[in-house]
Amino acid sequence: MTHVSTLTRWVAPIALSGAMIFGSLVATQYAFAQASDSTGGDPITSSELLPPAFGDEVGLGQGDLNTTVARVIRIVLGFLGVVALGIMLWGGVRWMTAGGNMDNVKDAQKIIAAGAVGLAIILSAFAITSFVINSLVTATTT
Repeated sequence: MTHVSTLTRWVAPIALSGAMIFGSLVATQYAFAQASDSTGGDPITSSELLPPAFGDEVGLGQGDLNTTVARVIRIVLGFLGVVALGIMLWGGVRWMTAGGNMDNVKDAQKIIAAGAVGLAIILSAFAITSFVINSLVTATTT
């Protein structure tokens, strides 16, 4: 089994998990937006979901839910960007240590290409997520 198939075996479940998490976060945002429209247009605050004393006891913040979700998504996508960069660096190290063996060079090139595609997908997801969250915040707060 080559390293590319091992990489693919790990990347596909991680990407699928990320897509599922992103989908659930977007669905949650949509549900809160619908709930705020049915209650007179005011957005739902965290104090309406749980009493403020609960947040103080557990050590949670009292910030806006939209801002908190946006921060979590940005942190996750930033971490995935670091992982993609690490994959590209790993491919570069494999290429440098190939010692002229063309099979190892081709494997390293495939790893670098996979890292570049992953980085492009992550950057696209970051741009789309930022646009969607900004649109949701604008739609629910005005």
